[in-house]
Amino acid sequence: MKVYAASLMGIDGFLVEVEADLSGGLPDFKIIGLADTSIKESSERIRAALKNIGHPLPARRITVSLSPADLRKEGAWFDLPIISVLLSRFLGKPFREKLLFAGEVGLFGEIKPIRGALPMADIARRAGLDGIVLPEANAEEAALIRGISVYKVNRVQDIILYLQGGDFERAQEEEREMVQDYQVDFGEVVGQRLAKRAMEIAVAGGHNMAMVGPPGAGKTMLSRRLPTIFPPMNRREIEEVTKIYSVAGLVKKNYITTRPFRAPHHNISPVGLIGGGRYPRPGEISLAHRGVLFMDEFTEFQKQALEGLRQPLEEGRVTITRAGYTVEFPADFMLVAAMNRCEDRYGGIENYECSPAERKKYYSKISKPLVDRIDMWIEVPRVEIKDLLRKGNFPGESAPMRERVIRAREIQRERFGREGMLNSRMGPKEIKKYCRISPEGEEFLKSAGEMLGFSARSLTRTLKLARTIADLEGKEEISTSHLMEAVNYRRIERVIWA
Repeated sequence: MKVYAASLMGIDGFLVEVEADLSGGLPDFKIIGLADTSIKESSERIRAALKNIGHPLPARRITVSLSPADLRKEGAWFDLPIISVLLSRFLGKPFREKLLFAGEVGLFGEIKPIRGALPMADIARRAGLDGIVLPEANAEEAALIRGISVYKVNRVQDIILYLQGGDFERAQEEEREMVQDYQVDFGEVVGQRLAKRAMEIAVAGGHNMAMVGPPGAGKTMLSRRLPTIFPPMNRREIEEVTKIYSVAGLVKKNYITTRPFRAPHHNISPVGLIGGGRYPRPGEISLAHRGVLFMDEFTEFQKQALEGLRQPLEEGRVTITRAGYTVEFPADFMLVAAMNRCEDRYGGIENYECSPAERKKYYSKISKPLVDRIDMWIEVPRVEIKDLLRKGNFPGESAPMRERVIRAREIQRERFGREGMLNSRMGPKEIKKYCRISPEGEEFLKSAGEMLGFSARSLTRTLKLARTIADLEGKEEISTSHLMEAVNYRRIERVIWA
């Protein structure tokens, strides 16, 4: 007797064959195949569940094998495949289809929801199985994967009824309109025209940005409205994001249809931000995949956590290595960092100016390689009281901004010939081909780069930024004015060290 299960590694995993054998000898229940503690405890949960539904385990030597035996497995969702293969063995009736089972079994036979249902359904589809059997709470989530039948169960008795000739209840994916419905709008932010302009450029080209300004200037308010100008997610992006949230156990019922916005507190650990653990789980950067990661009080984060951002910002993924295996999580997010000036810490002292030593200490956590990976640095000044008290309705600004972003991204899609490729991800070949500038622009960029001490990475990111500014204007050629605006966003000295 054999059924199938799945073990997760990152947002993917591998198929596991679950087999059972009964033999003579002293009564025993062993689970073999590099199973962790949560799986080995299945024997007690299964023993109690079968006793309480009237099918107690026989006084025999029971061996359950999880294959491949050389790969470590973890997760309480192995309860359902183990109890299913045992019932099939006890009743002498094999399953009529090749099915993958996943679910945690309660002591009285109830099937409890699990994490990772969506990637498990994808594993079953790629393995060519006939279907996947899941707790009812996870069935709608798994139904997002097309090409595989999803069946839902509530109790162990549903398995017995199937083995006796019945059928599982099938889950159907509900067709829903993928509409972004936000309760906030950029029009609610008073002033800050330059910051709004910078955010539109950042979203259009997928550029990372940092905001510097006094407390209460509106940095957080601006950032929380960023998702309102992103294009709606397509089906592939919805599946990617929902997989991550499924592995993290954050999908309550339906799949994720709106762009993620994650705002971790500055005391978060490096593992919480980047991901990891004994059995690696996605961190905040992966939960922000295809959306926004907002890091307020940027200089207050642990230096190790900030340095861990370097690979994801460059490659759009994070790699976590453990003894014997490597896990990769997607992490293609837009970083928005916010922080105060050094002088803002001394707000009670009029016209206070930090000394070079104070500045160095305050900004010491932000290394030069990390600075180079942030495309745009903008200043967010304090808003005047008279402007804040201005009466009248707030005009909607997010919708026209989103339309311009969508047009710019469509230009990039046609340019690169593939969905999701943005200017910020251009390599040396694409930059050379699509970021051609005039001799005047080249001379300006050379002078600006020498004056500001641009590294090679800073120079290429300036060209990418200028390409996005030109795309927003619908221009094929990058002009000197586009380069001037792009260089202005790279002048970090003007923003925080001036």
